[in-house]
Amino acid sequence: MIPEEAWRFLQRWLWLLLAAIAAGGVLGVLFLPRLLGDGDNYSASAVLSVGRFASPAGVVTATLAADQGELLKDYTQSLAETSRTPRFLARVREKALARGLPLSAAAINAKVQVEPQPSLFLIAVQASDSQPQVAETLVTLVVEAISEEAQAQERNLRQALAQRAEQGQEQIMQRLRANHQRTLARLQELNAPALQAALVGVAGGAVGPETARRLVGELARLGGDPELVLLAAEAEALQRALTDLASAREAVEVALSASGGPFFLLQPVETVQEQPLHAVRTRDALVLGAGAGLAVGWLSASLAEQLLGRLRRRREG
Repeated sequence: MIPEEAWRFLQRWLWLLLAAIAAGGVLGVLFLPRLLGDGDNYSASAVLSVGRFASPAGVVTATLAADQGELLKDYTQSLAETSRTPRFLARVREKALARGLPLSAAAINAKVQVEPQPSLFLIAVQASDSQPQVAETLVTLVVEAISEEAQAQERNLRQALAQRAEQGQEQIMQRLRANHQRTLARLQELNAPALQAALVGVAGGAVGPETARRLVGELARLGGDPELVLLAAEAEALQRALTDLASAREAVEVALSASGGPFFLLQPVETVQEQPLHAVRTRDALVLGAGAGLAVGWLSASLAEQLLGRLRRRREG
């Protein structure tokens, strides 16, 4: 159309265009966010700080040397990866059922994210759901399950250390008894009844273990026999191994008992409403609706203009 015709067109149908723009803007504000948005969704999160890692070699904490910190980084990563195992998800599912949440392991896996930050010794737990209570409960249950997993690993370590210590002590005691018998036999070969009587008194518990080791060494020295010297050195080494074995177990027990647990809750559970992925702001919805209204109004006015033109031509004809 030529500009003059367009101007007359706008004058005739301006009211329709304005009404369409207004109606489109209102409808856009009311319905576009619902059509394009994902609906209300809530996200709950918590952050765990890993404080220690226990192994047969000892207990590693974040305050130790950098090379030992690598062990704590690996442990942080391992704990986070455990949360994706079927066994772990089944445990969380049982906890959820006990709380009245009939969720499958697959659904829990889809709703929950466990992200480790090994360099900071942190584990972030996040869960999303349309109900804030469900999201918060899932985070709480995952945190509980991770805590139970870490505590179970430490209990297993304590049991393994105790079993290893008992077995090691028994083996060392057997070797000490055998050493004692060989020493007595050697003294008999040397026909040294006085030294034999002294050694029997030591073995009978008349003196303490440390004093007993010194006396056996003196007996071997007084005997002047190379084999007795070797037997005394072996006995002393076995006694040291026995002491070291008990000390290692005690050191781990003391370290595990000194602190509250393998980690602590750095950030308690927080729940927030998520912004939908395709959320439409009110201003955007107004502009889109008004634009759509303008297009519909223009088409309607054009159709009305054509119909009225046909009617005028029929009348004139």
